[in-house]
Amino acid sequence: MADHLAWPFRVAPGGGLAVVVEDTPFELRQNVLVLLHTPRGARALAPDVGVDDPTFHGVDPVALAADLMDFEPRADVAVTVEPGGWEGEQRATITVHRKGL
Repeated sequence: MADHLAWPFRVAPGGGLAVVVEDTPFELRQNVLVLLHTPRGARALAPDVGVDDPTFHGVDPVALAADLMDFEPRADVAVTVEPGGWEGEQRATITVHRKGL
């Protein structure tokens, strides 16, 4: 299995670059986190990659799970949304499992 650079980009304790091993739960989690931190349209060469900004319309759990599974086909994603403590606030819980496990 190949190593991939870890996200966020950082230096490992031994002085080299931090990596994650391909096809591990850590890599799957990392890929989903990268997608969650990428607004749709932010990448000029891949404008469809990422998720919609929920700031003004809230989180659609079905659409978010579908987007994440489209971009990371190895993942089985469940999203639940609950009201937060403040008016208009939402708390989303995202559960990621590797398909077939």
